[in-house]
Amino acid sequence: MRSQRGSLTLEFALAVPVLALLVLATLQVTVLGRDALLVHEAARAGARVAATTLSDAEVHRAVATVLGGRASQVEVTPRRRPGDLVTVTVTMAGGSGPFARPVTGRVVAQLEAIAPRGGPRPDPAGDPASARPSPWDLAP
Repeated sequence: MRSQRGSLTLEFALAVPVLALLVLATLQVTVLGRDALLVHEAARAGARVAATTLSDAEVHRAVATVLGGRASQVEVTPRRRPGDLVTVTVTMAGGSGPFARPVTGRVVAQLEAIAPRGGPRPDPAGDPASARPSPWDLAP
């Protein structure tokens, strides 16, 4: 009876550190997955802004809003004319401890026609005679 009690204590003492490592590893992988989703959402928000404006500062602001001010790198491909594809890439340090890895999210969006505020919006066909006012020009 005495030897069985000692063997159970030894098994418990050996199993606890292994179980603790498994729990910590699971938490770290969960944090890394959450960071990956967060970075992808930030890239999506940045791509949406990049498709509708020409300001890189607005893209950086949209990404920072989604990330809650966490440090990140944001790259935006140049935008030239409606129909071009714009790529927003967001990189951030994800996870912590031994599982810390840079997490990258990349989203591609198509550049929309952008008109200066208050001016006519160009027709997609390129005919200036059929230019129409932008719905965004209607100020409340």
